[in-house]
Amino acid sequence: MSGLYILDASVFIQAHRQPYPFDVAPAFWDALLYCARRHCLVSFDAVDRELTGNDQLSQWARVHKDDLFRSTDILEVVAAYRDVMAWVTQNSQHVEAAKAAFAGGADAWVIAFTIPYGHAIVTQEVSSPLSRTKVKIPYVCSAMNVDAIDTVQPFK
Repeated sequence: MSGLYILDASVFIQAHRQPYPFDVAPAFWDALLYCARRHCLVSFDAVDRELTGNDQLSQWARVHKDDLFRSTDILEVVAAYRDVMAWVTQNSQHVEAAKAAFAGGADAWVIAFTIPYGHAIVTQEVSSPLSRTKVKIPYVCSAMNVDAIDTVQPFK
């Protein structure tokens, strides 16, 4: 597995909600920044857009934007995004609304960034191969030969 971990929005959102709110587990958030500054983890502009709002998480993301979020506007990533979306579009399992939601969010971009570089995605999503109403990151990762792990796995 590569040394760079790509963070999905679910890592930030679920950690903030529980079990690592800022006031209870500031060390978790400090560790994310520490790793980001040492180029061990990264997330992307598409994820940053999903974290917008007026809560503590969105404020934290704005303050640390330069440390955590990179642009997806990279030729190899855009090409991989097309491949991801082609696979999702051709997959008859998911309903059109699920495909459209996937296309409109950050998940396809997060997966696309891993393909040319062989990085691992960190997500709190759980694979659901029979789901018709939501395209899950681990399911697409499996099809694209990308590692998808949860927040705890890198440290096991």
